[in-house]
Amino acid sequence: MQSDKIVGASDAFLVIDDTGLPKKGDHSVGVAPLGTRVNCQTLVSLTLARDEVPVPVGLRLFLPERWTSDQDRMAKAGVPEKMRLSRTKPEIALAEIDRLCQCRVNFPQKWALPQFRCKLGSDYT
Repeated sequence: MQSDKIVGASDAFLVIDDTGLPKKGDHSVGVAPLGTRVNCQTLVSLTLARDEVPVPVGLRLFLPERWTSDQDRMAKAGVPEKMRLSRTKPEIALAEIDRLCQCRVNFPQKWALPQFRCKLGSDYT
């Protein structure tokens, strides 16, 4: 991976976070209510960072239960079959970490989890 050449080193950090993308409608894949008036898609992101250089190395869409429980909705929206499963944000992050390890990305066991939301029992778990 090119990111390893740029920021991969023993003093790098792997930053794991989730990001909400506000949406107006309810047809975008994975969209769910965020509060009472706004919908959003949620992404799990992994960024390799060293000094002042951040490099995104993973970005995956989180599908809330209201999506994964409706196979027809996912088919209609074009969600690939292999992605039509219920996974928590921590499970998505771990799968991405495994992928980075398989790609031999050089990062130490230093983690940053800024505001990573993992509320049990919510659509955003």
